[in-house]
Amino acid sequence: MNFSALHLILFHLGTIRGGSDAVFNFVSYDDENRTRNLKELREQLKLEKVRWHEDKVKKLFGEEAVKDERAKAVWKVVMDLKARVGDELEELEGWNGPD
Repeated sequence: MNFSALHLILFHLGTIRGGSDAVFNFVSYDDENRTRNLKELREQLKLEKVRWHEDKVKKLFGEEAVKDERAKAVWKVVMDLKARVGDELEELEGWNGPD
């Protein structure tokens, strides 16, 4: 499987420091740039959510691909990051938009 999408996501994030209290560290710390970066990342994560959805993986690669631990791991990363980005945006600007 191609994990280039995951690499793109991690590139956008910069550095993540561990656990449930992960902190996003961007090159620029001002709120305007941070918000813009998060919105761009949110858009990419929407695409990745569709790309790695179980039904899409099954349609493209068959039933066995859905059971592949790597596909499950990517799905979990995408969904976890999507939730974190939403939380960060909400904190920055009170954004409470659609998933």
